[in-house]
Amino acid sequence: MRQKTGCGVALAAALAFAVLPAMADMPAGTISTFNQALQNGDAAVIVEAAKVFGAAAVAHPEDRQAPVAAFEAANQLCLRNACAEAVPMAGFLSGLDDAALPVSRAEVDVLAAFAGWSASAKDKAADSAFRMVLDAHVNVAPSLLTIAAFEAFCAQQPDEPDWEEVARRATLASSHLQQVRDILPARWATAELLSITAAFNADPKFETYDRVSDLNAWILGKRRDKAYSENLRSLDYQTMAWSSAMSAFFRSWNDGRSKYRKKFKDAEARAEAIKAGFESKGWSDEPGTGRLPFCSGEVLAPPKPSYPKDAARKGYVGAVIIGISFKDGRISGTNVLAAVPDQAFERVSIDSVEHFRWVFDETPKDPECTATKENAIIIPLEYVMQ
Repeated sequence: MRQKTGCGVALAAALAFAVLPAMADMPAGTISTFNQALQNGDAAVIVEAAKVFGAAAVAHPEDRQAPVAAFEAANQLCLRNACAEAVPMAGFLSGLDDAALPVSRAEVDVLAAFAGWSASAKDKAADSAFRMVLDAHVNVAPSLLTIAAFEAFCAQQPDEPDWEEVARRATLASSHLQQVRDILPARWATAELLSITAAFNADPKFETYDRVSDLNAWILGKRRDKAYSENLRSLDYQTMAWSSAMSAFFRSWNDGRSKYRKKFKDAEARAEAIKAGFESKGWSDEPGTGRLPFCSGEVLAPPKPSYPKDAARKGYVGAVIIGISFKDGRISGTNVLAAVPDQAFERVSIDSVEHFRWVFDETPKDPECTATKENAIIIPLEYVMQ
């Protein structure tokens, strides 16, 4: 199932900016130009203003606000994929005493490593030096800058990835983001899912199935939070697909390895118990969203997909998460919400929905319900080699 998720690096929407006070020793207009660029919000304008602002700070080290200006300029550059331009500012800050720094020494160390790596060819030597700093600071309090550094290293992957290396990088990012996962849930879940799936692709073990079950449970718990964004919803479906695909992989083992079958049954029972615990709390009702729950009913005939011959010939197993939408009580659409691996089983999964039959309860469990809802019913379809 050679497929992975990405490691997100989009930061602009989450940024807050600091407007700095006027500084007498800076060239006229430097500060106001920088502040205006921040308020304008245009990334290209901010990058250009930050380069000028940072250069002015480095050129005027006697100004008592130069360290603040150098860090703010470097911070904005690194948050906007221009961290290579922050090398002079990082060098200036690295040479200061701790007492003169506007942030912690750890954050300056990460900044210097991030800038140096960004300006490098990103070869093995540069990666190794950057990784050493990230390893040493994985448990420091996250900031937008440190998060950007860990995510950038995670996102830098070759076209033909070494899955063990991908897992190591994603695990670094996930470990750093763990501290703020309730604030940035989609960002942490993206790194964690990549860590899990890359580890599985490198060496499929039952531990990865347990990990994806834990992640799935954590995301399910977020369905009641305001933090349940569209990004997190997409990760919800991806996690479901990977959980089902791993289940299909382990259930496809049919060579007498009884000790493995028992371990898988234990892992599968654990996953079902986690899911049942959330279902008993009514996580699927989307409380607090202002949307009515989907009217209760039951499946009369489930989808009946056939195993694609091409996938069977190649030995593929996997899973597809299908969403079925309703309008006024009738099926109005079917779509693939996630699939592992991509495309191998999507067409037959969509085609199989023609066999699907649903009937509403004559008396809904909740009278305040609707028979019109997008992706009202979510169905995981597993493809297991017999």
